[in-house]
Amino acid sequence: MRICSHRLRGANPLIESEEDIDLPMYSLKFFNFWLIGLIAISLASTGQSRERIADPLNPFHRDYVTLEVASHFPVSHSQEFLSPNKSTWYLGYNHFLSRHWNVGISVGFKSFLRNDTGKELALLSISNQSLYVIRLYHPTYLMLGTKLLYLTPNEKSRLPIIKEPDFETEIGVAGVAQITHLDGALLYSFRVDRWRGTKTNKFHGFELALGISYYLK
Repeated sequence: MRICSHRLRGANPLIESEEDIDLPMYSLKFFNFWLIGLIAISLASTGQSRERIADPLNPFHRDYVTLEVASHFPVSHSQEFLSPNKSTWYLGYNHFLSRHWNVGISVGFKSFLRNDTGKELALLSISNQSLYVIRLYHPTYLMLGTKLLYLTPNEKSRLPIIKEPDFETEIGVAGVAQITHLDGALLYSFRVDRWRGTKTNKFHGFELALGISYYLK
């Protein structure tokens, strides 16, 4: 299936351009990024025996599914053409390699308003994270680390995906600080990200997120 989007370009209303989006190929890029993340997690945990003796100092379960609500703020050069918009949801998977290391992947939208048109610009964000776990005072922990982001500009922060032709897809990086509170099978978290795209200087952001995670048996 293909989607055709028509937009007026420039000051002349008679000038028109057409962009075709091949949805199967578009989705394949997302699948490949997720697959790379899963392979990285699998390789990182190679050599861990299922019958290993549990670390008595490790309070975490091995695997968690995570749901977050996040607010997004443009910073630096992005403030020239973007403004804050609504909060959005992230869905993620987290794996504790040990009591010191957490890796994970997540998917969601970063939502902004364009200053020139007043319309939404939604960055579909697929991320792969690696965090170092520091015990503050049990059951509260600090996690510090980095993220690798795949950022795709879209017209709306919902499905179906409609690509925004005025902006390019970028690979991004982020620094992460997260406070996590352990409560039995649940993890409660507050996360702060400072991220940016690497292809151009258009995408810079600051993100605040509240999350809850439940362990997978």
